This record gives sequence, C-alpha cells and structure tokens, in this order.
Amino acid sequence: MKLTDSKCRAAKPKEKAYKLSDGEGLYLYVKPVGSKLWKMSYRFEDKQRDLSFGPYPTVALAEAREKKTRAKRCLLEGIDPRQEFAIKESTRRVAQMHPESFRAFSKKWLELKTPSWSQAHASRTASRLEDDILPSLGDYRVSDITAPMVLECLRKVENRGAIHIAKRCREHINGVFRLAIAEGVASHNPARDIGDALKPLPRSKPHSSLTANQIGPFMKKLATYGQGRAVQLGVEFVLRTMVRTKEVRFARKDEFDLAAGRWKIPAERMKMKRPHIVPLAKQVVPIVEELIELSGSSPFLLPGRRDGVISENTLLFALYRLGYHGTLTIHGFRGTASTILNETGKFNPDWIERQLAHDEEDKVRAAYNAAEYLNHRSEMMQWWSDFIDLQAEHELLLG
Repeated sequence: MKLTDSKCRAAKPKEKAYKLSDGEGLYLYVKPVGSKLWKMSYRFEDKQRDLSFGPYPTVALAEAREKKTRAKRCLLEGIDPRQEFAIKESTRRVAQMHPESFRAFSKKWLELKTPSWSQAHASRTASRLEDDILPSLGDYRVSDITAPMVLECLRKVENRGAIHIAKRCREHINGVFRLAIAEGVASHNPARDIGDALKPLPRSKPHSSLTANQIGPFMKKLATYGQGRAVQLGVEFVLRTMVRTKEVRFARKDEFDLAAGRWKIPAERMKMKRPHIVPLAKQVVPIVEELIELSGSSPFLLPGRRDGVISENTLLFALYRLGYHGTLTIHGFRGTASTILNETGKFNPDWIERQLAHDEEDKVRAAYNAAEYLNHRSEMMQWWSDFIDLQAEHELLLG
C-alpha cells in the first residue's frame, strides 16, 4: 500500500531503524533518533544500491516520487541515477558552504578536474563525494581536518565491504587537499598519512568462463532453453559477438546494417566512450533477424515487459536455469573468446583487443587504420562463429 503524507508524519522512531515502503523501490527510512530520510533501492550492473532523496518533510512525498521517476528514467538509459543526483545535490548546496570548508573545496576540485574526465568518471567521483565523503568531512574547514578524521570516514566505507571504493575515496580526498594546499588554505594533507592503515584490496576473481571443450555442451544445453526464445537468442548473440551485457541490452534495431554485416554501437553506450563497430558473422545475421521479428514495434532488439529493455540480470539468470550458477557469467563469454582467439596464434592481439573494445594505452596503436582492423576483425569473428558451430556439431556426434 502506498504511503500518504499523514502516515509519513505519524511514523514514530523505534529502537531500530525501519522502512515504510511506497512501492517501486521508494521508501521512508525512519531512524531511532526520529529523523526520516527518503531512499530508493535499485539494481545497477548486478549490484543492489540505495539512493537518498533527502529528509522528510523537507522533501515532501510528492517530490520524492518525482525523484523516483527521474531515477527510473536514468536506469532505462543505462545510467546509474546516483551519478546524476549527486551532481545536482552538490550544486544545490553550494550556497550553504563556508568558503574554506571541505565541501567548498571538493566542488572547486570537481570543477577543475571534470573537463579532463569522461562523463561517467566525473559522475562516479561526484557520487562518491556526496555519498561517502561529504557526510563525514564536508562541513569542516580543510585546515581542521586530521588524519584520524579521514581514516574514520574511510573506515565507514570499508566496514560495508567496499574496499575498492574506500581506496578511490582516499584518492579524491587527496586531490581536494592538494588543491587546498596550493591555494594556501591548508598546510598538510592528512590523506597521505593513512595509506598503511587502510585494508588491502582483495584478490580479484576472474569472470567465470567456458573452456574450448565446454562450448559444445553449453550450446547443446542452450538449444533446450525453454524460458523464452528471445532470451535464448540473446545469450547466443553475446557469445558470438563478444560484447558487454549493457551493449546488447540497449541495442536498437536501427543500429544494425544486416546487408553489410555490421552493428554500430554509439559512443555514449560504450565503456570507452567511442563508437564501436561489431562485425556480424553469417550465423549472427539470422539471429538478429529473428530478434527483430520477435521484438515487434519496440525500437530495441531485446525489449522488456515493463522498462523498455530486458533487465540487467535476464541473460545471467538464463545461465542459472541452464545449470551454470556460480560457474559461468555473461561477461565470461568475452574471456572465453579472448583466450581461444589468442591461443590459436591466427589473429593479431590488436584485433582481439579492438573487438573487445578495450582502451588502447598506446595512442599510436590506437590510431592504426580502423578500416584494416575491421576487415581483419570480420574474418576473425567469422572464424569464431565457425569454431562455436564445430564444437556444437562435435557434441551432437558424441550424443
């Protein structure tokens, strides 16, 4: 049942914090001290996240619902809503800042750095500042902040298991203090003094992938998938094209030139923010044709029932239903293809990296004739689809 303003006003604090749900992820978070905060729960990039909309009654019920709608729109566009809201919130609060506060200098630091960053990086940084740093340090003068205060701020991040984010937050704090020192407002940088006090990063786990001899059994199982033809084809499409989940989820039908065997993904949907052309093997073209037919009037290749496109977990859950829970991920297909293509010795590693849309550290290599890469990648991707078919045929012969 949806909330009413009277229910929000009548909510009393309890011994433990609790939630009053308004639906679609929006809820009123009532703290033991009596304060009430609007929050929204959502999933983005396979992670559960929360977004704060401000305190009640400063933010009324109707305004909280409007913010929820804006956040949902961001998700439809493949954007983490925390990024947009963090930037807007920090802009709204600037008038309340003391000119020598950490909050004021963090805003100035962001304004200086943002032009040289990608939009996604700038948004993530603003989000970390707003969510994890400013609540602890924002209202203090930079000259009054000590190393123990910075460490306490970062410990809160570490304690929720976000070790990597804590490291990033320390980098942001370090940057703000370097600016403050340069402008003569601070004389020391407390973020430099706490490196050894932070928890080490855990060893990263590789995405679960298939080996060459597991491709045949996988294709045999996939052929029996009975929970939706579009999802079945979507999984096979990703395996054969080596693209990321986000790239295929938001694929639009008008991006495909099936006569030329090309799919052009626009820069805004790519991780490295540059357009990416995916050569389509002859086996992939009929997959796209069938998906277009199944999609009906939707502009998307893989439309969802409610939110325009399929959810970020739809393809992953298909793997779970096929019996690969914990042993295979959609992203792992990229590792499978990369490993096999590199091990053949038939293909230049540059072609493989370009097909994976990885960034080029060497700008000279990045400027290599793109058309020649595309021709080579077209041959490589045809070989890859043929290889998948050979493994599937071999599995059928084995019975």
